[in-house]
Amino acid sequence: MRITINDRDRSDILEQMDPPGNERVMDVLERIARELEEQGRVVAGLRLDGEDLTGREREELEERRPELLEVTAKDPLAMIRDSAELNGQWIATLKTEISTCADRFRVGDEVQAIESLVKVIEGLQVLMLSVNQILRLGTLCLSPEDTAGICDFQNGFTSLLSEVVEAQENRDWIMLADLLEYELAESLDAWASAAKPLLPDQSASPGRGAAR
Repeated sequence: MRITINDRDRSDILEQMDPPGNERVMDVLERIARELEEQGRVVAGLRLDGEDLTGREREELEERRPELLEVTAKDPLAMIRDSAELNGQWIATLKTEISTCADRFRVGDEVQAIESLVKVIEGLQVLMLSVNQILRLGTLCLSPEDTAGICDFQNGFTSLLSEVVEAQENRDWIMLADLLEYELAESLDAWASAAKPLLPDQSASPGRGAAR
């Protein structure tokens, strides 16, 4: 197996394995992760034989025997900032879909409203995955004070989603429309404030991350 990290050949890592030459993908990745952590970086992306892997697919790596393992490594603070900015853009798109969904429920267009609701829920799941990643990376380079707003955002958001699901199960479309358009949309608006300590122009001294 050939290994690259940020396009640099690092096949020598196999000789550092125990036993030397071990080509079990998960073992190799653990070794790479330790080395990157010592450098203040994390694994940001993986490709096996030219195929990008998602988080879920990584759970199946034990069975893979690739010829080429490509690793992308990044500074965790840079990843956090990128995710925070992308979330702001994603939320703007979500709010448009939320408004459309609420309007459809109010006029009784149930079929179209439910289709729209599926899109909203899928979009919220993407957002939550990103928030979880930010909090995980934050343990490496930020102080608890810097991520406190993100934790509050996550907690409030999770509670609201439970109410949305309950209204959907009860087929209370007017309640669901109100939850979506008012409370959920307002909760999404809180992201800008929660993410402020993470963004470059607002984080001259972002906890431990300032030293990186």
